[in-house]
Amino acid sequence: MTETSDFFTRVKEAIIQVSPEVPEDRITSESSLILDLNIDSLKIAELSVILEELFDTYIFLPELIVKVEDPSKLTMGALVDYIQEEVAAG
Repeated sequence: MTETSDFFTRVKEAIIQVSPEVPEDRITSESSLILDLNIDSLKIAELSVILEELFDTYIFLPELIVKVEDPSKLTMGALVDYIQEEVAAG
C-alpha cells in the first residue's frame, strides 16, 4: 500500500469528512487513527458508513479494531489494507 494509491486517497477523503479538524498532511499510512486522527467510537460508526458507500461493500470497522492488541496502534495503513481485503473478498 502506498500513500498515492487509489485506496489510500479514497480512505483519506473519508477521514477528512469525519475529522475535518485534522490537517490533511498529518494523514499518512503511519498515522494512528485514535491518537493522530482523532477517530473515536462515534467517528468509527460514521467512517464505516462512508467507506461502505465509497467502496460499495460491507465494511465493519469494529472487526478490524478487535484484531489489534492496542487500538491506539491501529494505523491508517492497516485500515487501507483491511478495506482492500474486504473489497477483494466482495
